[in-house]
Amino acid sequence: MSTLAIAQNGWIRPQKDSWTQISYQQWSSKEFYNADGNLTNTANAFSSSEVTLYSEFGISPRANILVNAPLFKSAKFDNTESASGFGDVRLEFKYKPFAGNFPFALQAAVEVPTGKAENLANNLDPALGFVNLPTGDGEWNFWATAVASQGFTNWMYGTLHAGYNFRTAYAGNNFSNQYRIGSEIGVSPYKTAWIIAKYSGLFAQKLEGQSNDFLRQSGTNFSQYGIMFLTEITHGLGISVQYNGFSNFPSKLTNLYTPNYLSFGIFWNRQKA
Repeated sequence: MSTLAIAQNGWIRPQKDSWTQISYQQWSSKEFYNADGNLTNTANAFSSSEVTLYSEFGISPRANILVNAPLFKSAKFDNTESASGFGDVRLEFKYKPFAGNFPFALQAAVEVPTGKAENLANNLDPALGFVNLPTGDGEWNFWATAVASQGFTNWMYGTLHAGYNFRTAYAGNNFSNQYRIGSEIGVSPYKTAWIIAKYSGLFAQKLEGQSNDFLRQSGTNFSQYGIMFLTEITHGLGISVQYNGFSNFPSKLTNLYTPNYLSFGIFWNRQKA
């Protein structure tokens, strides 16, 4: 599931500075919105857990490299065993195209199919055989994103962002391309802490003969919100916690489970001397 685990903004991290976080999320739900947008309660809950490494690194005064690596993903239904593995890695280049202090950036990313596209789990009833619970899409994704921010004071900012994902195919299955729009507002209650409210919508571009596979987010639409609190504890080391949920606006919920859940992180903000 795509989440809002990382803050999105138009600022460029200074050269040789870095920010790295390892996070964990776990959820279970029976509430599933089908391809027509109708809510159903499935007989068996679907459960997912994930450990993710995210890092930003300043490679020049106007460019950053971003890496998002799902180190461990696990999924199961109530009536199956779990299947787990490494996920698809996202590599991203973030660039400030204009001189001056206005925080605007363009980003280009590729999601590499490093996860398991075929990841079979046994049904608890042997007569039902296996179910495929992939940890990766099995195909390449190419994202282009524009993001603009504005600092209102030293303790408050706002951000708008928009992106497009060109998807390819796996095993003869075409996946729907995606649009994403979003916003966030951050407030700093004290010097080393932020409270960040986020809202975004993901829209699937319908294709002839597309696969509606919720595990690969094909034919999936959703609006998602998150409230994150993060604070530095000592010498750049800090913690984060975020509450996540889903909404039917602006993007209608289709082809996904919609849990409310928490995610937790430990981060290290490294600044050059």
